[in-house]
Amino acid sequence: MQADIWKQGLKSMHKIKAMLTLKNLFIFNSLVAFSYGLGALFVPAVVMSTYGLTLNPAGELMTRFYAAELIAHGWMTWNTRNAVTSEARTAILSSRSIGNTIRSVVAIAFMLSGQANLRALTIIGLFAFFALAYAYFWLVKPDAV
Repeated sequence: MQADIWKQGLKSMHKIKAMLTLKNLFIFNSLVAFSYGLGALFVPAVVMSTYGLTLNPAGELMTRFYAAELIAHGWMTWNTRNAVTSEARTAILSSRSIGNTIRSVVAIAFMLSGQANLRALTIIGLFAFFALAYAYFWLVKPDAV
């Protein structure tokens, strides 16, 4: 009985490992960036209010600027999803890892300041996930596809 449970667990782990590809990471990053970026571009106050934040006109402008960057990053990761190992792909992996690491630190500091609600933890989780995932494909498995 216990051996069957272990076998099922190992099969599940192999299925999950098969899904954790660089291509799928790029696709997932694109979907997150496009959805959040479009929302923040068109209704910045609504998007930021989900984190307990109220925007003044300058805050709405900065949120829209960030949204434009998210959409651009989504476009880049979407178009990189089939890229073979190259210096350009390595540069994208390293920049995505470093950028998301910095965003994680900034988001944690902001969260600890008490200015955002607990929903901001989702953003910290996404930034941390992307930072670690891109670091993995940059430093541990640079030849993965």
